[in-house]
Amino acid sequence: MTPYPQVATTAGPQNATVAVAEADESFTPAAALGAIYRQADRWIAVFISAHLLFAVAIAPVYGTWNAVVLVGGGLALSFVVSAWRWPGSFWTRCLAGVALQGFAALHIYQMHGLAEMHFFIFTAVTMMIAYQDVVALWPGVVCIVAQHTLFAYWHNRGHPIGGVPFFDHSHAGTMQLGFHFGIAVVEVVIASFWTYALRQRTIRDARQRATLAGVNAALAEREADTARSLALVEATLEATADGILVLDGTGRVTDYNKRVAEMWAISPLLLAEGDGTAVRNRLLAQVCDPVALGAHYAVTGSEPICQRLDQVELTDGRVFECHVRPQHVGTNAVGRVLSFHDVTARVRLERELAHQALTDALTGLANRVLFRDRVAHALARGSRNAGSVAVLLVDLDGFKLVNDGLGHGVGDAVLCRVAECFQRAVRDGDTVARLGGDEFAILLEDVRTVDEADAAAARLYSALMLPVTVTLPQPGTAPSGDANRDETSEGSGAGSEREIFVKASVGIALATPGEDAEALLRNADVAMYAAKARGKGQAMHFERSMHEEALTRLRLEEDLRVSVAELMNGGESPFGVVFQPIVALDTHRVVSAEALVRWHHPRRGLISPEEFIPVAEDTGLIVPLGLWVLTQACAAAATWPISADDSEIGVSVNLSGRQLQEASIVDDVRAVLALTGLAPERLTLEITESVVMRDTSQTLDQLRALKTLGLRLAVDDFGTGYSSLSYLRQFPVDVLKIDKSFIDGIARGGDGAALARTIVALADTLQLRTVAEGIEDGAQHSALRGLGCTLGQGFLFARPMTHGELLRCIAGSAPASSPLSRRT
Repeated sequence: MTPYPQVATTAGPQNATVAVAEADESFTPAAALGAIYRQADRWIAVFISAHLLFAVAIAPVYGTWNAVVLVGGGLALSFVVSAWRWPGSFWTRCLAGVALQGFAALHIYQMHGLAEMHFFIFTAVTMMIAYQDVVALWPGVVCIVAQHTLFAYWHNRGHPIGGVPFFDHSHAGTMQLGFHFGIAVVEVVIASFWTYALRQRTIRDARQRATLAGVNAALAEREADTARSLALVEATLEATADGILVLDGTGRVTDYNKRVAEMWAISPLLLAEGDGTAVRNRLLAQVCDPVALGAHYAVTGSEPICQRLDQVELTDGRVFECHVRPQHVGTNAVGRVLSFHDVTARVRLERELAHQALTDALTGLANRVLFRDRVAHALARGSRNAGSVAVLLVDLDGFKLVNDGLGHGVGDAVLCRVAECFQRAVRDGDTVARLGGDEFAILLEDVRTVDEADAAAARLYSALMLPVTVTLPQPGTAPSGDANRDETSEGSGAGSEREIFVKASVGIALATPGEDAEALLRNADVAMYAAKARGKGQAMHFERSMHEEALTRLRLEEDLRVSVAELMNGGESPFGVVFQPIVALDTHRVVSAEALVRWHHPRRGLISPEEFIPVAEDTGLIVPLGLWVLTQACAAAATWPISADDSEIGVSVNLSGRQLQEASIVDDVRAVLALTGLAPERLTLEITESVVMRDTSQTLDQLRALKTLGLRLAVDDFGTGYSSLSYLRQFPVDVLKIDKSFIDGIARGGDGAALARTIVALADTLQLRTVAEGIEDGAQHSALRGLGCTLGQGFLFARPMTHGELLRCIAGSAPASSPLSRRT
């Protein structure tokens, strides 16, 4: 810190006061006078020394050694000791006056009156002025009066001191004597007032200097605070991650930090020169929109109180957030401050998140949100043009088998290849989206005829005609895309390639006037499901009847939920269980019965299982419904009588794929058996072949756990799925049920008969029982017996019947020449 210059007084001995100023910035009057007193002590000591030397010098002439030693030496020693011990004190000042007057008397005595008294008085007064203190003057005056009085007294008594006529009244006239004393009095009075005036001025100057010292201290403290503030601001500017550029009203650079030079790659020398135009041009050359940044520069000049916050994108891809604020002095805008914050990472993240929010992460296509937005935009645009809008909804057929059989990594690769094929097949301007899973959508704009939509669907089918080639993982390595892939397999080389043929079902919906995006997507979805229901691998246009069918299914789902809820709450059940006997083909004896559920709808009456079971599967309602059917079937079977040959009649219950996926299925079956008291070996659970192959490892674990209960397992609809002999040998099944599609043509021979024969032979080899489903005539019955099939069920023997009817059927079942159906 650089202090402000001190102000020195011109009164009194300046060096003494300045010494106070340098030693003590308080500048109080007492401190100032104390310094003067101490300084005067030194001057008086010098003056007394001079008097002493003078007295010593003239002592040989006048023979006054005794007086010099006693009087002069004593006075000088006394003052020196007092000034050394109590510098500037009251008694030291008084002793100074006495000593000076004593030396004056000594000189008069030595010189036999040759020295004028008032001269010595004036000399003494001058020294008192050095003290600026009248208190020190009067002891000397008192000494003078006492001296003269004493000497005059002894002289008038005829005893002149030292033989010298010190005060000879006889030689001095009255006027001369009065004039002599008058001059002395005037000198003393003038000296008193002069001393008093000097003292007051010294006190006033000390107070002024104290005030100035306070101002100096305040200014110094303010300067220190300012310096600290500036240092803090500078440190803050340099420590911040933002680039700061300060411009004055004319556009010159008045301040900046190092960060702004780094961010904009500007030389610090250029910034230090303050050339605002050069700096401005350097900045504008690096941004994508120079006009916008130029507006930032000009904002304070045109709008002094305006603030702006904008993003500035640079040509190298970086993005800065530019905040422009006016710089004020009081209420006047004198410049502007531009701060630049690097938000490149944040902007990239925002853009990436926005991209992810609107695009499919796997294929890079538009996702459902973006596709719906583009459909809405196309509909709004189409309402102003002559063309229409069409949406094609594409769902890959059987894609789940790819995921289950080859792994999700291969499935993802297939989806990516399909996405590429679709993008190549559409026109420029059309939008391809992946809505989720294996479902794609294509937006066609400016469609003028239905044929154009059909042509687009044909192009999609053509794109899928060629097989999709994917790389399969090598045996022992994790599938592609598996998060738990073994790192040791990275260097094992590429897996084998495989060609996969993909088929798809397409729903086509053309927009109608007043239709919104949601309705158009819904119509395409309905058409797509209609295409799947009619055989897959085809395209269908939306028709209003399809919508009605969808609404019917929705109402069916709602009614099914209500009915199942009533069932679970213990209310009157709208469901019932019927039984279809399974007989021995050679004796027609009932050996078992399959439990089938029926739904008595309160408004529609009896609804076929083929209609509501798929709905229950899709909604998960099959889990509580299937458990209820199992309970009812086991409870009924526990009451069935022993057959004519003393064998116990079993019961078969269908187990859906959703039920098999439940972790509690084994505990649920165990609880049902315990509740109903049915022996486990009398219960057969039927699982379709497609369910068995859905997730082989999990399914195998569940089936083995069920098998430990002691029940039997049957594979229903065998021959329609994709199971292999190796898988069949792993599963703990007891019965194979031959699907009706093979039975229908068995009497006529051909492929159906050959497959049925193969299944029976396979079951015999694996020591499994076979049950033929859907036997409707005697020719089928005879053919199956010829193949060695032992059990069967179908309308030839009996239709599904109530529990009471089944009991009568069991009671009447015995070896006979006519089928059971003739008795029921």
